[in-house]
Amino acid sequence: MSYLTRKEIDEMKPQIEKAVHKFLGFSEPAIVTTAVNCITSGYDKRKTAG
Repeated sequence: MSYLTRKEIDEMKPQIEKAVHKFLGFSEPAIVTTAVNCITSGYDKRKTAG
């Protein structure tokens, strides 16, 4: 398993914020934080999509 560096996570965060805003139509920091935590914990679609 490959781990992301803090720099890579920081570079990804604005893209995640943009995706959340585009999907919801407004900014939601709690969802962005949860998404970043899932990514850094190694979650993937199979683990999260039941």
